[in-house]
Amino acid sequence: MEREEWLHEGTYYQVNASGTDMVPDDLRDKYKQWIIKQADKELELELDWHEKIWSWHQDLENRDIPHLFFNTYSYFHRFAAEQMVRPQWGSSYIAPYDREYTYYFWLKDQGFSTVNEHSYHYGVDAHQAWANFLQKQVDNSG
Repeated sequence: MEREEWLHEGTYYQVNASGTDMVPDDLRDKYKQWIIKQADKELELELDWHEKIWSWHQDLENRDIPHLFFNTYSYFHRFAAEQMVRPQWGSSYIAPYDREYTYYFWLKDQGFSTVNEHSYHYGVDAHQAWANFLQKQVDNSG
C-alpha cells in the first residue's frame, strides 16, 4: 500500500515509504516530497486497503470459495495501535494485525537471510519454509 514504481528515462524505480530507496539525483527532491506526503496518508491508505481486502474476503466467503490471505511485509498495525474494531477473519487471514506473521518477518525470525544485505527478498530455501508454513495453515483450517 506504500509502494510505487516510477518510470524515469526508460527505467522503472521502485519506491516505498521506508525512505531508503535509491533514486537518481534528479528524482531525490520528488522522492523526499513523496515520503512526506506518505506519512500523512499512511492511516488513510491502511484503512482503505483493509476495507478492500475485507470486502473481497466477504465476497469469497459468500461464494463458498476457500482462501487464505497473508501479509508479506506491511501489516495493519494501526488497528493494533489504535484499538480499532477488528473484523473476524476466521482462518482466512494469517494474523493480519501481527508483524511477526508477515512473510518477511516470520522468515527473518526463523533465521533466514535475504539474498543480499540490501534486499527484502529471500531465496529458495526460505520460500520452501514459507510454503510449508502456509500448507500447515491450510491443513489446520479444514
